Amino acid sequence: MRSTFVLNCDAKTLFGYGGIHFKLFDWDFIGGHDPLGHVFVEAKELCQETCQKEYRIIPPKDRKEPDAGTLSIHFRRANEADEILLKDSGAVNWVTM
Repeated sequence: MRSTFVLNCDAKTLFGYGGIHFKLFDWDFIGGHDPLGHVFVEAKELCQETCQKEYRIIPPKDRKEPDAGTLSIHFRRANEADEILLKDSGAVNWVTM
């Protein structure tokens, strides 16, 4: 599944948190959403001009299979035109730290 997120924060706040922690879950139509694992992306990586990278998902401790897969992330700084386009699309998750 492809999701788009816009993170709105300054560098001081981002570095204060050290980065962004992604918690990944499967999506069940019926029943609960099961944890797949997590990924931590350091602030210094997020402050690069642009980056596309795959991160190994760290599975939950109680998971029997050690390989939880990967999370592919493409990130870059948004400009004003991006923000207008993304707000109009309605298909974006806005996150503020």
